[in-house]
Amino acid sequence: ETPACQHVLKEETESLVQAFLTKEANESCSAVDMRNISKMISDLFDCFNALSNDKISTLKWLSPILSTCIQTNNATIRASVQILLTKMLEGGTPSSSAPASEE
Repeated sequence: ETPACQHVLKEETESLVQAFLTKEANESCSAVDMRNISKMISDLFDCFNALSNDKISTLKWLSPILSTCIQTNNATIRASVQILLTKMLEGGTPSSSAPASEE
């Protein structure tokens, strides 16, 4: 990915996460608005989770953004954040739990 693409992805992710956190903190936010933005965040984090460890390791800017969501009330988003942070900590190292192919 080009640095320009990374920058746009970072800016858009930050904006969406900030909007989610603002709505979550606002008690007058409608349930429909909260459900919609929660779905967007969940879908975004699912896409990040689908990336390989090698690709995740190139998204160093993602860790501070994820950290802002670690205490969200939304259990699905919180679980996605934990999975992503774990993948980021593992970095690009191959999984040692994958068995070698035997025939």
